[in-house]
Amino acid sequence: MVICPDQYNEYLEDVKHDGCVLEFVPDEYKTEEICKIAVQQNGYALEDVPVEYRTEEICKIAVQQNGYALEDVPVEYITEELCKIAIHETGWSLEYVPVEYITEELLFMAQQTVLYYHDILPVLTTQIFDIYRTMGIIL
Repeated sequence: MVICPDQYNEYLEDVKHDGCVLEFVPDEYKTEEICKIAVQQNGYALEDVPVEYRTEEICKIAVQQNGYALEDVPVEYITEELCKIAIHETGWSLEYVPVEYITEELLFMAQQTVLYYHDILPVLTTQIFDIYRTMGIIL
């Protein structure tokens, strides 16, 4: 298929204003450039980035913009650092953090971003309360 430059520029402008528009961009127009701009505008657009463009760089940009994007990051790019970035952006992304990266520090970070206890998996709630007990915050 032939790519029309005018149409490409139109899609480019669209994702600059709303990254989630990437969902409606035809595959042949989804370039690395358009995908990167889309996730810079809205990290949640990562779910519509073709697999071949889900690079470590694009995934990090997406997670920095929206911690929930961690859900769509390929396993090989998920690191402790990326999980901290996601949690720093929003504690709500804790549910997408692999168990091996859940630490006391990460749980505390999640709680500090106004994460409500009733929304955390019961096992994580127990861990948070245990941490607070050892800190002397809860008796």
